Amino acid sequence: FGINTTVGLLGLWDAADHFGFEGHSEDFGQTLGVWGVDSGPYLVLPLLGPSTPRDLVGFGVDRALDPLT
Repeated sequence: FGINTTVGLLGLWDAADHFGFEGHSEDFGQTLGVWGVDSGPYLVLPLLGPSTPRDLVGFGVDRALDPLT
């Protein structure tokens, strides 16, 4: 974020990729899983669809920290 914001002219150019930093598509739910948080029961929620409590928390954190939301 810092490289693309400064060197990449406010994110218009992907400077981090040029310096060897690859993008990723992981979410915070996967991070919680690596940290050892149990996934919990399988849930099907209206409007959100199938998920687990761990992934719901991860979804909330991802949305809260996403600069575009």
